[in-house]
Amino acid sequence: MMPEKERKGSYRFLLPTAVIMALQFAMSFFFMELRAVYFAAGYRKEADYNTFMQDLTTALTDTDLLTWASVAYSLVATILFAFWYKKMKPAYDEVKTDDSLKYYPAFLYAGILLFAIAAQSVSMYLIDVLSYMFPDWLAYYYEIMEAAGLTGENGYAVSTIVYAVFAGPLAEELCFRGVTYQYARKFFPFWTANIAQALLFGAMHMNPLQSTYAFFLALFFGMVYEKTRNIFVTIFLHILYNGSGLLLENLIDTGDTPVEFYITLFASLCVGYIGYIMIAKAEDVRTERIKSLSNG
Repeated sequence: MMPEKERKGSYRFLLPTAVIMALQFAMSFFFMELRAVYFAAGYRKEADYNTFMQDLTTALTDTDLLTWASVAYSLVATILFAFWYKKMKPAYDEVKTDDSLKYYPAFLYAGILLFAIAAQSVSMYLIDVLSYMFPDWLAYYYEIMEAAGLTGENGYAVSTIVYAVFAGPLAEELCFRGVTYQYARKFFPFWTANIAQALLFGAMHMNPLQSTYAFFLALFFGMVYEKTRNIFVTIFLHILYNGSGLLLENLIDTGDTPVEFYITLFASLCVGYIGYIMIAKAEDVRTERIKSLSNG
């Protein structure tokens, strides 16, 4: 049974999620306040109150404004969690404290690419299944995606690409696979810690459809982090996952018949497994290289 002192400390894994959500809210509020002041200062005085409020609401819900607010929050969160992660990492991992990509064989990147594309494909299958089971989830999901500029109907804004492909993955990996997972892993076995960080990662997305597939995605990312103990690997993986989502969303076909559906799903799972094996093997090679240098 866990000692009383350790049991109290085990709840700390909830803190990073509270911090990142508070940062997200605060930065959105800050950007909206700035936009409101700027809008009011330049607004035509002859307009009536109702017209003014309608135009103000339109200005405050502008997709580009909200996305740049997300970029800003992600950059602040990245800096905060990078320091937090660096401070606590040695306490968790006494053997491997080097998070660089040095000493990895080149096939690591091929494994990450395969894993990311397979994960994106499996996510599409999960979205299809959930959409069939819960149509309201899909409608709500598309409303959020449209507000965030992630539908891609008219191309993607620069702010959307910066946030979805780079800034978001950096902040989220440092928060969840970095700080949150390490807090949980100090007190719990692997699968308990992994499920805990995955649940929190899913909850942060705050819509049922995205939260569900984000939960499973985080489980796989947690497995990769546990094997490599290297945050740059999961950051790179997350960047490729989100990037492939923007590039391949119209190219990934889940099949027109049940047979095609299950065959292509099985193929995606196989590709993902091969990618994971390549990542794990690359980590073994890296570990041997580090040991050889230490012994030499």
